[in-house]
Amino acid sequence: MNNFKRMCVWVLVIFLIVGSFSLCSFAQKPKKLVLVSHRYPELSRIWKEEIFPRFERDYGVKVEAITTPPKQYFPKVLSMFAAGEQIDVVNVWTIYLGAWAEKGMLIPVTNKPELKEYEKDLLPPVWEGLKYKGEVWGLPYYSDILSAWYYEDKFKQAGLAKPPTTYGELVEQALKMKEAGICKYPILWVGGLGKEQIPWMWFQLTSSQGGTIFDKNLNLVIGPGSVAYKTLEWWRKTFLEWEVSDPISLQLRFTPARKTFQTGDYAFLLFMHRYYIRQINDPEISPIAGRVREFMIPGNHRPLSFTLLFAVSSNTINEDYAWKLVQYVGGKIKGEPLEAKLLELRAMLGTGYKSLFFDIETRKEWSKYTDVDFILEQWRKAIPLKEVVPALYESWYPEWQDFVGIQLQQCLSGKISTAEAIKAMIQKAEELKAVSR
Repeated sequence: MNNFKRMCVWVLVIFLIVGSFSLCSFAQKPKKLVLVSHRYPELSRIWKEEIFPRFERDYGVKVEAITTPPKQYFPKVLSMFAAGEQIDVVNVWTIYLGAWAEKGMLIPVTNKPELKEYEKDLLPPVWEGLKYKGEVWGLPYYSDILSAWYYEDKFKQAGLAKPPTTYGELVEQALKMKEAGICKYPILWVGGLGKEQIPWMWFQLTSSQGGTIFDKNLNLVIGPGSVAYKTLEWWRKTFLEWEVSDPISLQLRFTPARKTFQTGDYAFLLFMHRYYIRQINDPEISPIAGRVREFMIPGNHRPLSFTLLFAVSSNTINEDYAWKLVQYVGGKIKGEPLEAKLLELRAMLGTGYKSLFFDIETRKEWSKYTDVDFILEQWRKAIPLKEVVPALYESWYPEWQDFVGIQLQQCLSGKISTAEAIKAMIQKAEELKAVSR
């Protein structure tokens, strides 16, 4: 009888423990989650119309999106973290992943069981873009490669059959067009200041000729004799000696560069985010639609890839629900990358899921603007940006990259020499490293 009483007591204790956990779990269910991101109109519409209502129906939790223009995004996020404001899911740009992870602003999701399925479906460079120091930090919001374009009409006028495969051929073709009066400046670049503009053009040029900016020990390898140094000298000549690159390039970020190119005055545009090919070949907004083609990056034909991600914030009020939301905006809903597919269909804004390259509806839409199989071929050759710039995730890196952009502009415009630009970059890196120690 005593044993029976003891058993009853233990059953009661277990029942109370399980019940208390259930009650706690119910009590901890948030009424609202907050997602913080930079502003992108098409994405906001998808959230409002499709994703957030679906999340609320499935979990009974509302989602509020706080968005800001890109230029204001970084200080906005830092101020919210400093003030201890609720941020459950946060959009993380490539160059801020390391710094935010080191500051404890993000919670790694490495051990989440769903990751095995995501790893299978994500393109390898995209999967690598989610990692920092062996941990996985989220799921992709936007992944892309840098793309090279040419305008078919100019090629026909010049009697050229195919785009260049080397940078030597690029200059030869550009000079032929210039001398024939087909283009005053055959080449247009994305050379404005910004996080992904002129510095990344130099990184792509260097990488496609077999070089890097830093070695694996985070030492700069851009001094005299390096691939990076020779690349910058070559690039400078396209502006100042051969005069085949338009100086206006140094004022253009991505969208202005695309709009300038669609005037039809240029033969080449280097290098664009891949998704802009939809806009340049959209007859409703582009007078040269249907005649712009992508071609393999000259040199080793390997485009740089990068990934922006959604991560669980350390300011979250509920980590489990925040991870659920990360999957709704960056992953899969009941096995389908719903938001990714909607973004691809409406804007060709890539998220890196291999399954979408074989989705009939997606392929049909993409085929209106470019060669789908060619995009996949580029992705298979792609190199993650962090392999070319291993210091990408260091806390001092964003400031250094901003400084690099200024030096590149001054060098390409002839205000300073290649040697002066490189020397200044090296000195700035040493200063920033010393301060960060």
